[in-house]
Amino acid sequence: MKTLTWQKPGQQNVAQELIKIIINYVAELRVEKQNNRFRLIYGNYDCVEQKDIKALQVALNLSQNKPCNISDDREDIKHWLNLSRNGFADKLHKTYPMLDKTFLDICYLAALGLSIDEIAQYAGNIKRRSVERYMSLICQEVQYPMSGKKGFESFINHILTI
Repeated sequence: MKTLTWQKPGQQNVAQELIKIIINYVAELRVEKQNNRFRLIYGNYDCVEQKDIKALQVALNLSQNKPCNISDDREDIKHWLNLSRNGFADKLHKTYPMLDKTFLDICYLAALGLSIDEIAQYAGNIKRRSVERYMSLICQEVQYPMSGKKGFESFINHILTI
């Protein structure tokens, strides 16, 4: 627990007012279940958009090794990466527009933290060795100074941090 100290008179009143506003906001939040889906509602407004929920569901399915078709779910994966990984998909596409869909899919799945075997499964049931080869080719395509699995991991981490 943090203790707050106030430098100027009156700041505590401002903080107390903010706390009241936050408490009122939280008090008005509610969750509704409709058609086996949950919605977070504030007043008459959805707090979470449907596309955010769909993207989260796809990410959860991937993390739980549930069936997924990368070509059907690509937009949801990109959206989830943009939400959860500081705009990763947009940064990757903007910085490296020359990457084709296969290369982008490998990058997206790696940014989600999936293993090489999981990437191979979701990228169209390709072999582990093919994924490793794609990783090297991606490093070459973007002219990354390192290559191979380690180079690719470094590349993904670099994009995650910019």
